[in-house]
Amino acid sequence: MAKRNKRKPFGMNSSLADATQVMRQLPVSAMLSSIEMQIDILRERGVEIRDWEHKDRVLRQVRMMGGKVYFLAAEDNKAKED
Repeated sequence: MAKRNKRKPFGMNSSLADATQVMRQLPVSAMLSSIEMQIDILRERGVEIRDWEHKDRVLRQVRMMGGKVYFLAAEDNKAKED
């Protein structure tokens, strides 16, 4: 009898390699939606992703327009008040 390749379903107990493989198969639009969702969740938790060269700018959005990917880093009003 031939051995069956039993793959466990992807979930919380999956390895990083499994998660990476799933991400590699996603369409770019789904990956960008995931990135934007993560940015929003981090912001809700009080974590801001700042521009390396312009520290007063905070990452807000990642979008695809005309087949190219763009990000929006807006000026942080709190940083100007300090």
